[in-house]
Amino acid sequence: FTLVGETDKTLSGVYTSDFAGLQQTASVHDGRHDVTLSMDAGSQWWQLPFGGARKTTLLLRAGRTLPLDLRLDGGAMNADMDFRAIPLKNLDINTGATKLTLTLGDLLEQSDITIDAGASSIDLSLPKSVGVALKIDSGLTGKELTDFRKIDEEHYESENYASAAKKMDINLNLGASSVSTTWR
Repeated sequence: FTLVGETDKTLSGVYTSDFAGLQQTASVHDGRHDVTLSMDAGSQWWQLPFGGARKTTLLLRAGRTLPLDLRLDGGAMNADMDFRAIPLKNLDINTGATKLTLTLGDLLEQSDITIDAGASSIDLSLPKSVGVALKIDSGLTGKELTDFRKIDEEHYESENYASAAKKMDINLNLGASSVSTTWR
């Protein structure tokens, strides 16, 4: 999965798979655009071909006109998502084993990110202009949390959280994982 940039449409992209279709639902209400992407319920993901694994690719572009609520449900995933130019209100990712690079922006006053994943590697790139509250609920997790202060065993806040005009809440529910943050 790759979020490759913006579009003049609300959402556009290219999906390819050697075994599954893509289900999409979208609605606009109260000035907000909700999009859900998921694989067909009838996909037989457990039937691997002789000599290799199945492959699915999603290249997605999102618009800048409405705040975006994006929910992504999937199995094992390698994802690179860049939301710097997209007004991301809510991001909800539910997946198995994952390698995720997530670049977040500062276009809205409040953004909420929830990631439920199995064994994972999560790299977060954060804008310095946003105060971030981070909750990590996991088993064994390696953490490299640059410029965060530890509140308790699961909660962390960026150094600028109290004074920042824009805020982001990130909730990570992970299996054995590594989590790292960088600021830009």
